[in-house]
Amino acid sequence: MLTTILSTWLGAATYVVDHDGGDDAAAGTEDAPFQTIARGVKKAGPGDTVLIRAGVYRETVAFGRSGKQGQRITLKAADGQRAILSGAELLSGWEKCTADDVQDNPHFARILRADLDWVPDRLFEGTQQLTCARTPDAGWWSISEGLSLTEFVDTKHLTQTDPHAWDGWNVAILEQAGGGLPRIPVAAFDPKADKITLARPYSRYRKKINEKRDRYYMENHISALNGPGQYVIVRQGSGCRIFVWPRQLNSKKQPEIEAPRRNTVISITGISHVMFDGLEVSFSRNAGIGSSMAKDNRGVIVQNCFIHHNGGYGIQKRRSQDFVVRRNVIRHNSHGVVMSQAVNALIEGNDVGFNGVDGVIASNHCKGVTIRRNYIHDHIALGHPDNVQFWTDVQDLTIEDNVLFNAGQTMMSAGLKRVKLINNIWAGSHAVSMIVGAEGAEIRNNTIAAVSTPTNWSGKEFSVRNNIIAPLHDRPCYGIPDQTTFAGNNNLLWNGKRPKMPLVILGRWKAAYRSLKEIQDGAGQETRGIVAKPLFRKAPKFYTHTHYAKIPSCTASRLVLHTPHQGLLAVGDHLEVNFDGKLRRATRVGPDWVEFAPPLPEPPVVSVSVCNWGEETQFDWDLRLADGSPGKAKGADGRDIGCDLDIQAYIRGDFDGDGVRDLPAAP
Repeated sequence: MLTTILSTWLGAATYVVDHDGGDDAAAGTEDAPFQTIARGVKKAGPGDTVLIRAGVYRETVAFGRSGKQGQRITLKAADGQRAILSGAELLSGWEKCTADDVQDNPHFARILRADLDWVPDRLFEGTQQLTCARTPDAGWWSISEGLSLTEFVDTKHLTQTDPHAWDGWNVAILEQAGGGLPRIPVAAFDPKADKITLARPYSRYRKKINEKRDRYYMENHISALNGPGQYVIVRQGSGCRIFVWPRQLNSKKQPEIEAPRRNTVISITGISHVMFDGLEVSFSRNAGIGSSMAKDNRGVIVQNCFIHHNGGYGIQKRRSQDFVVRRNVIRHNSHGVVMSQAVNALIEGNDVGFNGVDGVIASNHCKGVTIRRNYIHDHIALGHPDNVQFWTDVQDLTIEDNVLFNAGQTMMSAGLKRVKLINNIWAGSHAVSMIVGAEGAEIRNNTIAAVSTPTNWSGKEFSVRNNIIAPLHDRPCYGIPDQTTFAGNNNLLWNGKRPKMPLVILGRWKAAYRSLKEIQDGAGQETRGIVAKPLFRKAPKFYTHTHYAKIPSCTASRLVLHTPHQGLLAVGDHLEVNFDGKLRRATRVGPDWVEFAPPLPEPPVVSVSVCNWGEETQFDWDLRLADGSPGKAKGADGRDIGCDLDIQAYIRGDFDGDGVRDLPAAP
């Protein structure tokens, strides 16, 4: 009652939206709700709330006015109800195919077709993305020789004698060195030379296709459509014809296939003092919630939302001030949260994972960004995936109390000024874990473990204290970028019993230090440092990953490793692949390869990690120190060295340790 009286006194109003039972000509009340969110947003002013009932709202929501400081406009899901804002259209008009429709594909009776006056870029059945029909069905083909940006030779697979054998196909070619996976039509095929010519260059950055790093498969041809969950798109003028083998049909014998069509679901360019609470935002072609560089905005809050399967960004904020993202699940977008020219931004208590490229990005003159108590994980797909990434004059950055797990690189950064990395878990990087290019860096109480290369630091004024750096294989723990302004102490370092690599290096290998005494005498660091096995509560004994250039040689049960394992893998060992928590046993082991059972669901598409747990059967990671660890109570402040976070609690979405999930449920 008090809230109602206060809201009335302040002039605030609540407008109700009900997709199934509303009418935009109505008053927007509880008994006479609007039908569209756009109508509610148009009506709402400072201090008002647009309350959205359960339903799927296939519309673009563009704000025309801002709230005021202390009087935000709020878009909120009704309590306990699932309000879905979707950028996708549900496709209709499906018809059964004849053999002629599908060029005598023997599966024609299972294939449906529909004509559209537009061309989608992805298709979904529920939240499961469908696969463009391809050959091979899984894995990659290697390139024998790259000739230019548009030509390559494959003497093993391009052996057809008909010059029209690849007419109508696309080439999905992976630009391995930091690029993406462009899909490019075949312009010509030369059977005498086993050569394909692409319709356009595959990269703006390379000189030619690189046979040592790049790889490809062929896709989007009706002859390759051979199983459920696959599709082919054939362009027809400005539209297309879609062929689909659906996984299931509804009661009307129709598939429920949808395709992203709207570029941005919620557009807030130039809009300030708004809040989004409890919404599900999905299936845009670009951003779920986005703003352009055209105008400034401030005081935007996104909380308790599930933001997923957006083709570009989950959240894109540019030229923003006092921006808050808290208690959201942000998954399966191209990028998670992206900021540029942001001032005073807080990213707190979120689950950001499984996005196609990067998790959280701040760039281009951001200042005062805090990333705290998040679970940021599983950014290992195509392109150049990082859990977090920062570049071009990012100042006063704080990353504190986060679990950063499983990525191509955990952190990529350059051009930082005054960065604090405090009490974080850094685990499972397939390349370099902590890349810091900064003028002024405080790196304290972190645990860096189970990574390919722990650190790559450049710049000046680094303070490195109370950290555990244990890659779980033979790699240097850290490098000193500038000896005159570097201070490292009370760190626990470990790269194996008989490592061939040094513990610490100076500059670009100007000097290498292989023992604690050498670090102390030669570099003047680690006077209270420790070189010893950390003794974590629960961790594998060895970490490695696959060789990026040999992915085509990997199968679902055999992986080629990045480097020889030096006897740290043996038949019978229990393996975890890509941090999936599933027990696999090593059945055969070579110098730089391992076979195991049960197999993976399919051959790897990108580099995958391999953890050897020895005889352990439960892979519940816990990188806090066990009793008896040499790092117990040895920090500069008398506390344990390293990070004190509970990884399993973060995975459950419990960031404050009270045993209760802090995040919305992901359907």
